[in-house]
Amino acid sequence: MNRKRLLISLALLAFAAALLFLCRAPILRTAAGLWVIDQVPTRADAIVVPGGGLHNRPFAAASLYHRGLAARIVIFRVKSNPSTDLGLMPTEQELTRQLLIAEGVPAAAIVEIGHDVASTRDEARATRAWAGHAKPRSLILTTDLFHTRRVHWLFRKTLQGTSATSITTTVAPRSEYNARNWWTTESGLIDFQNEVIKSIYYRLSE
Repeated sequence: MNRKRLLISLALLAFAAALLFLCRAPILRTAAGLWVIDQVPTRADAIVVPGGGLHNRPFAAASLYHRGLAARIVIFRVKSNPSTDLGLMPTEQELTRQLLIAEGVPAAAIVEIGHDVASTRDEARATRAWAGHAKPRSLILTTDLFHTRRVHWLFRKTLQGTSATSITTTVAPRSEYNARNWWTTESGLIDFQNEVIKSIYYRLSE
């Protein structure tokens, strides 16, 4: 009798696993839909570009700028590394600035803030310090698909009590994957996994 129950249990587990495998696409699309924050942007005082993502974030910011959604683009002065200290390669903010200008954004519209920025937390704090004198009322954040939830939560939390009462977060598209097929690429799987871990860490450490 025990053997029969075991066989039935194994059969049910195999069926459940097969069902999950067959239904993985809608399940994983739903997971992305629940995780990602991609709001429709409206006119704002500035577009904020978190560090990293040189292959997509500056381009998304430039597109928003040319749509007339903001007159300024905020980028960050990131922490240097041995290669930039030796002058062997430009800093990240210099590359971001160059990409924005190459995309037709005037140099005068680009605002660099912060010092030795090394994390999303540093970026949020630098934005708070900048907001103290620039007095923006609304900001647009544009960043990678799975980064949106963490950056939206952290910036809203950090900017409480400042003039920036409206924060809109939008996805900066990537060529490798999107919300409908992210699990089909190694980079999509890694990015989603990393963001879940980072989000848990940030929630516990704030």
